Order: sequence, then C-alpha cells, then structure tokens
Amino acid sequence: MPVEILPDNPSISKVRAIITTQWGKSGYRPIVVRAIENYFVDSALDNDADGFDIGFADPMGKFLDLFKRDAEIRVQLFGIGKQGTNFIVTGVADDAAYDDQGSITISGRDYSSLATDSTAPPKQYRKKTGWSIVADQAGDLGFPRLNLSHAGKRHNTIYTDGSESYWEFWYRLYRDDKQFLWCEPDGTLIGNNLNFSTHPTYYFGTPRRADSAQIKKNYIPVERIEIHKTTQKRLADVWVFGQKGANNGFLEQVSDPTTKLWLKKPRKIMFDSTASSTKKARQVAKEEIYEGKVGSIEFRITIADPGWMIRQNQGAILNIPEIGLYGNFFIVGTRIQCGENGFVQEIRLREKQYAISRRTPEDPVLTKTKAPGRESVITGLGQEIASTADMQEAWGMYFVKAAREHSGPWDFNLFLATLIGICAWETSFLNVREYHDNIKGPQWYPEPAAQDPQEAHRHGEDSTVAGRELWMNRFANAAGNPRNPFNGRGHNAEAGVGPMQLTSAGLKYDADDHFRKNFRNEYSGGRWHPEHNIWSAAKYLRNCLKHLVADSGRDQDIWMGVSAYNHGEGGASVGDDYSNHIKKLVLKSPGYLEAVTDAVKASREAVKAADDGVSDSSLDTTVGTDGLPTREQVAAFFNNFHHR
Repeated sequence: MPVEILPDNPSISKVRAIITTQWGKSGYRPIVVRAIENYFVDSALDNDADGFDIGFADPMGKFLDLFKRDAEIRVQLFGIGKQGTNFIVTGVADDAAYDDQGSITISGRDYSSLATDSTAPPKQYRKKTGWSIVADQAGDLGFPRLNLSHAGKRHNTIYTDGSESYWEFWYRLYRDDKQFLWCEPDGTLIGNNLNFSTHPTYYFGTPRRADSAQIKKNYIPVERIEIHKTTQKRLADVWVFGQKGANNGFLEQVSDPTTKLWLKKPRKIMFDSTASSTKKARQVAKEEIYEGKVGSIEFRITIADPGWMIRQNQGAILNIPEIGLYGNFFIVGTRIQCGENGFVQEIRLREKQYAISRRTPEDPVLTKTKAPGRESVITGLGQEIASTADMQEAWGMYFVKAAREHSGPWDFNLFLATLIGICAWETSFLNVREYHDNIKGPQWYPEPAAQDPQEAHRHGEDSTVAGRELWMNRFANAAGNPRNPFNGRGHNAEAGVGPMQLTSAGLKYDADDHFRKNFRNEYSGGRWHPEHNIWSAAKYLRNCLKHLVADSGRDQDIWMGVSAYNHGEGGASVGDDYSNHIKKLVLKSPGYLEAVTDAVKASREAVKAADDGVSDSSLDTTVGTDGLPTREQVAAFFNNFHHR
C-alpha cells in the first residue's frame, strides 16, 4: 500500500490545526482549531518553500489575538483517525485576514521559510562538512527536527560572503555533495538523495492487463490530466570558450542530436574560465543542454479521493490508455485543496531522468582587490576618487596612498572606500577643528603674516583679536590650551583635527611626525595637512583591526575597526550607530565602494589604453574578465570559422 497513509478519509471534518501565537497576556502557546473550513497546500521540490492557506470561522472573535502586530503565528495542519495523526503542513504565517463574515484566513509557508528569509552571515569555514554546518545553523534558526545525511565530503574551505540566504547556502552545500534539500510536512529538514528508485510507490490511471491482482488494487483513478510541454529553455547548440594556460584559448562545440531536425535551433555561447580542457568544456556544454530539458515535459493529474495523501519525492506509474500514455515517473510536487466542494489532489509528475535540476550553484568568489602597483594607475585613481567623492583634487591621491600603505590583508577597494566614508561622515571633506555640539569652524589656513580686521569682521568676531590671535583661537586643539573650546568647562580634552578628525594626542603626533620628524605643533603640524592627517587615520584604522579582529581580512570584520575608530578599542561594538552610518555610506548611499571599484577599473583601463596606443573608445571592445578571449579574438575566430 502507499506510504504515509492518512487514517480514514481526509475529509474536512478529520482535519485539525494547532495554531501557536501569543494568546492574551501569556507567552506563546498552542490552541487546537477543530473546525477547519478549507485549506490549500502546494508542496514541490522545485520550490524553496511550500505555501499554504487555511480558513476557519470565528464569529465570536476568539482568535483576534492572531492580529497583534508583534505576535508570530505558527501553524500545524494534520489529519486524524483511528490510527493516529498525519501532518499535512507545518509552517509560519506570512499573512492573516479577518473579514466581516467572521472568517479568518491564514497564509504562510513551511519551515523552509526560516532559512529562505534570512541571510547567512559571511564566514569562512575550514575542515568542515556541509551537513555539520547546516545542522548547527538549522538548530539556531529553530528547525524542530533534522534528518541530514552525513555522506558529504570534508571541505578544506567553505565560504559564504553575505549574499546568500541560509537556504541558498545549504542548498549549495548539499548539491555539491550530489544530494538535495527539502522540508517534510512535520517540519523536519531533510538533506539526502532523492528517491529515484525503480520501484513505484503509487499507481495512477487504469490497470494494465499484465498487472498482478495486488497491483491492480493499488491503481487510483485519474479524473483529469493536463500535459504541459515547453521548449523555451531548450538548447540545440552550446559553444564553450575555455582557456588553457595564460594565452591559449579554445572553443568546444556540443550539439543536442535530438534537435537535429528542428527549425529553431537555439545556440548559447559561454565563456568559462574554469574550462581548462576539452573534456571540462564538453561537460559544461552538456550540463547546459541537460538543464534546458529539466521539467520540459510535465504531467498534472487530478485524482479521485483515495483516502490518503500523495507525497512528493516518490515514483509513480501513470497509465492512461486512451491517449497511449504509460510510464514510470517522479512526483515533483502536489497541490492539495479541501473545502465545501470536497477534497482534490493535483499531482505533478515528470520524467525521472529530467525531473529536478542537477546544477550546483556557484560558490561565491573569495577575492581581494590589491592596491595598484603602477604609479600611473595610482595617479589616475587619485583623480578619479577626488572627482567621484567631490573632494579637493589632491585629496584623492592622499586617500589612495594611505590605503595602499595600510590596507594589508584587507580588500583594497573596501579599505579605501571605508576611509572615504569616515571622512565624509566626520567632516564632509573639510579640513576643520572640532567644536562643541559638532559645530564646524572655518577650514584651516596657514598662520597669517599680518593682522586682517576684515577677516575677523566677516566671521562676526572682535576685530581686536584679528590676524594671528584670531588664527590661534580658531585652530587651538591641544588639551590644556585655554583657546581650545574643549578646555573651558572644567576639563581638559583634545579637540578633533582635520579631515579625519584626529583626536588623541598620539594620532596627532603621528601625523606631525609623518609631515616633519619631531615637528609636533598643534597649529601648523602635519595634523593640519590632509595628506598626513589621512595617513595617520588609515594607520589607526589598521591598528584597530589588528588588535580587535586579528587582521582577519574578512570584509564583515572591518566594521569593528570602524567602531573602534570612533569609540576606541575598549568601546568598540558590532553594529553600533557609528559603524552603521559609515557602512551605509560605503555600501549603499552614496555607495563609496562601488565608486572606488569603478574608479580603479577606469584608471587601469586608461593606463592600458595608453600603453597599447589605442583610444578610449576602443576600450569597449575588450572583455573585462581576466584570462578569457577578447571580443576581437572572438570576432576573428567567428570570421575564420565561417570562411573555412
């Protein structure tokens, strides 16, 4: 008999729901709903999360606590009978609605949504198996039960870069081990091989004469069948450009013989830097052709009520003699609907060998951009940076030089963009002294040679303290100096100085010494010269990273150093307001990291164009991916190919 039998007929009267939320003033607790009016569940292996809807009456408003803004709704739907219970779906609500007829509808997805809706933190794992990572993270996310195959290999390095959801990360790990990931109706997370065994679990349609009496009894009548075919993703021809060594590009062509007589013969051309041999290139091409066939034929059948639930991930015989259809197929998904019009199951079947994608998602690329080595690139980059960030032209070079010297194991582009973000937040690219309440004074200027009463008047100050006196009042910053605005209220404190707002005496002395050895002057020292001010700030940021995150070089760790830049190493914390502000400037708006990345690319291309003796417009004819043929090489190849 079929597996996972639902006792008795799964009529609506035999279905119950356990709904857990924050009822009343108590904590989260479950309540059984015994009068389900309707439900719909869509389960499929080719969806990341299975969706569901349930509806029930609540004319007296007993369940209105479901609509508390900050209360989560969890649902378990199951059938009951003499032999026990059988789960239909277990999940978390996304939406809930209450209408004027006193009906409540809850829509949601199964427990896979715990992983699909949350991003996996960027991290590098060493000497770990995929299943052990999934087990740890799934437990933390709240999966009630795990059934994970331990057959996977141990990896030297596994990396996720913060661009993947937990589910995408886990799916990649299990596909890399030639296995699959899905969630069972009771909420169990499964990681294992799909059930492609030759023995069918279900029989649909009309029994055949040759079938045994026992098999004939197992056939479930088909009330409706829909055959769906798509050729939109099919490929007749795949060309793969690979690379042998640094300069030897090659082309491998693979055709699908089943499309030989087709009129439309779609071709795909791929550039694959991993295809370093003819064999690998052919494998890449064959996989593309195969993926175009996955799910291209699908049978959707509606069956009479058999008295139990049909489950996905099982084999099934389908025999519809009226149209000459017979075969052993794979159940990729089911849709179950029950309401006042009865119980309906729609089964989705596909050819076994073309049921589910075999593709393994690509690993995130763990790359670190290095500081440009050529002075001509650096000069061009400085100009690009200054223009993009709307700062004084020379400052762009100062930032580039500082990042080049101090970025160390950190991504150069990110380190440079972070320095720019700090400066934008601290002073908006101005060379000023810190005042109380973040009021910024005038930009620093060299000591005046003579008094200028008009200068004082323009700033609303007493003309009697013009000239040098005015200059000293404006730019005093050392602790103990009565002119320093932070030393007139019963305490002595250093004032922030320059574009990066160097505050501690040690950082100011670093900048002073970098400008001129042992010339430590609070009015004219290196702290007031943007080049040396930025250099000292970059050195300090790097030291914070060394002490707090052991110079890990991981992108996500740089924000701890940013927090320390403002609060000191003892006061640094993950996700504080200061580092979040800088992070937003760097990654989102205005997006200094993207601007820096574009500037680096532009400066390198400009230098390359100058070296090659070509105009800027000709740069558009090259392919940007290192190690692959240029567009000119491809065009030349095509030209030669067509004239053979």
